Amino acid sequence: MRKTSTVVLSLLVCLGVAFGDLLICKKCGYENKPGDRECIHCKAVLPASVGAEGDGDGQDAGGAVRKGSGFLDRRVVEAEMALGDRYRKSGKFALARLVYRNAAALDMLTDPAEGNKRSTRIVESMKKSRSLTKSFKRKCQVCNGTGKAMMLSQDFDGNTTYREVAGRGCRSCYGTGSAMGVGTVAERTAELGRSVGEYVQLQKARKFAPVGEAWIPMSLEGALSHREKALLMRTVAAPCRRCMGLARADCGNCKGTGIVPCRARGCVRGMVESEIRGGLMKMGIKRRIKCRTCAGKGAVACETCRGQGNVICGECKGMGERPPCTKCTGQGTVACRRCKGTGSANGEDCAECRAGGVILCGTCNGDGRMR
Repeated sequence: MRKTSTVVLSLLVCLGVAFGDLLICKKCGYENKPGDRECIHCKAVLPASVGAEGDGDGQDAGGAVRKGSGFLDRRVVEAEMALGDRYRKSGKFALARLVYRNAAALDMLTDPAEGNKRSTRIVESMKKSRSLTKSFKRKCQVCNGTGKAMMLSQDFDGNTTYREVAGRGCRSCYGTGSAMGVGTVAERTAELGRSVGEYVQLQKARKFAPVGEAWIPMSLEGALSHREKALLMRTVAAPCRRCMGLARADCGNCKGTGIVPCRARGCVRGMVESEIRGGLMKMGIKRRIKCRTCAGKGAVACETCRGQGNVICGECKGMGERPPCTKCTGQGTVACRRCKGTGSANGEDCAECRAGGVILCGTCNGDGRMR
């Protein structure tokens, strides 16, 4: 009796392994193979396979990127976040921010019932990836980039000139000819431009497809509604063309460096001439001393930008974004002209809007911002 029970139990286990991964259609009850996206019998959308795992790049191993409810599988977003973490830890902050931004867009398509913990993590990760204070090398204002010490010499006619001293380094830059300073907006936007190019190549290599500035797995192409596309594009809309989202522009007075040459009378590269008179001396003796205005640095803080090197961007008024589209009021979609927003035409689903009632705005192409 015990042997018979064991055989029956083994058969049940085998059957469970063989048929446990079958997808049962909730609408008609038909049994579909694992990986099927729609029911073979009634064409209803099937739920994702239980236990299906992603390949680490946002693509689902079973091909079911979207759940049966229509929401995006959270693992796609988590894979994008993991990729951003990897670039942030390697020091590629600008590239990491682009990946995190795309993760934020994809997260908009996931099930809202899953909570906002993931969204909070994305925001915190983007804050950690800020690289706006990155330093760049500047030409030393004292030695004018030569790295040599300067010496005051006087000829027989009393004319004085400055010349380099061989074998002696500049006291300000220690002979390097450069000094570190906060990067200008032009330098930072150039760095962002290079990161965008690298980011595009990265997403293409991962076999992701562009939807505006967003990138989605290729398995989602053609499966998104106009509303979903607009939602993605609004989240990652291209920033202000002038400042690339930095909301600042280089100061025209100091060219973004935050410093200007010292204008004090007689100051030459941080030094001024001082004449000593008195005693038995009939003629004064000239010597060099540090300029009190610039403390020997040869430059002072720019008054226009107060030493910051940048001012508010005049094009976006410090917002970092393009103004909202006036036609769609920033929504990215407008009512379908064929079905007048009803989703149906001539008693059938509207083919132009795919029964959604809206289409992408032709003025902003769906990202909700003016071109």
